[in-house]
Amino acid sequence: MFTLYRWIMIVPLIVAAVLFALANDAQISFTYSPYHPAIELPLYALGLGLFAVGLLIGMLTTWVSLGSVRAEKRSLKKKVKKLEKELNDSLAANENLKQDKEENDKPAQNLLRH
Repeated sequence: MFTLYRWIMIVPLIVAAVLFALANDAQISFTYSPYHPAIELPLYALGLGLFAVGLLIGMLTTWVSLGSVRAEKRSLKKKVKKLEKELNDSLAANENLKQDKEENDKPAQNLLRH
């Protein structure tokens, strides 16, 4: 299901990027520093490049901000494993007690019959 949602989000984004590139193919002069010469590039390259940089910054920010959530998830997984082990040990001990009780009750029943 996650794959379907991913495609629902990605396909319109790709279509929009292609349409933007087709509509904005004019050459512009881009100066990023007064000490370097200007770069001639198509307008869509600058637009899509800045969009990609913004996307990466947003992804990095989200990843960093969710670090505490990932740490808590790891901690909870460890607790769940520990509790599952305790539960399995308790169930095994309970089963052993039942078997011991059944074995101990059998001789008493045999004595009562005689």
